Amino acid sequence: MNLPHAATRAVETLSRTGAVAGCTGIAILMLLATAGAIGRKFGEPVPCVLEACETIMFASVFLGMAYVALHRGHVNVTMLTQRLSPRTQTIMDASIALLAAAVFGLLTWSSWGLAWKWFLIREVRLGAFPWPVWPFRFLFVVGMGLIAQQLISITVSLFSKALGREREFKPALPQVEAIEAEEGDGR
Repeated sequence: MNLPHAATRAVETLSRTGAVAGCTGIAILMLLATAGAIGRKFGEPVPCVLEACETIMFASVFLGMAYVALHRGHVNVTMLTQRLSPRTQTIMDASIALLAAAVFGLLTWSSWGLAWKWFLIREVRLGAFPWPVWPFRFLFVVGMGLIAQQLISITVSLFSKALGREREFKPALPQVEAIEAEEGDGR
């Protein structure tokens, strides 16, 4: 088994899992916000909706970032680099991905210490009932770690491409696109 490819597949799987968790969180957030609005309209507000929505939104955003990086969905301004050679562009993209991986790695490392501290004191947000915040702090750490790993995978792939050792980084097609591609084959 080829270890770099196995590691890349593992990171891709974790990125997809984070995206599914983030989407699930957004769906729950939507239901909670709707229940809270209806409850307020009829004079019976649902307790802890605000606290739940804040923490779920926070976790959902950061769990989905690695998936966006997997599909190269982040904003990329090429106004200054579009006239450079493809190899130079690839080296610049790899360098930026490496820098971003370092930043997200530092965020992961520093937020781990804070999450652990808040775990030890069992941080809660006071509302109608105490709402535990500390579990969601760990989801932030997981999200930052996933994007750091995804950016490292992208960096390795781009540097390999720039050195002519590997073809361009292409994530596996999502299921919907794969089905559409099969239907378009005329088979």
